[in-house]
Amino acid sequence: MQEILRQLEEKREGARAGGGERRIQAQHAKGKLSARERLELLFDPDSFEEWDMFVEHRSHDFDMAEQKIPGDGVVIGYGTVNGRLVFAKCYLISAMIASSSLLPPARNLPSGLNATHHAPPLNVATT
Repeated sequence: MQEILRQLEEKREGARAGGGERRIQAQHAKGKLSARERLELLFDPDSFEEWDMFVEHRSHDFDMAEQKIPGDGVVIGYGTVNGRLVFAKCYLISAMIASSSLLPPARNLPSGLNATHHAPPLNVATT
């Protein structure tokens, strides 16, 4: 069981790297934060729970079969902001943005969340 948990954590670390350290450093050189860093600043400490971290596109066009980005270039999930439940998504500028996944949760917040949970959905801007 410990080996399975270790492998899962390795896979999570790979997904958290988004487009890779080189691309994240390029963002930092421009004075920008990565998507996960922006979400970390927005949400209350340790409250953000990411969904679909391991989703990958299935496109084979334009040599994309060799370019797999976990999360399909989008960080999506929920957490609290000042104690209030909020749903959010933020595009990974350091990765291929929503490359062409056939899996809608990677690109869109599931419909009905606001009505069901009375929580606002946020699209965190990227520049």
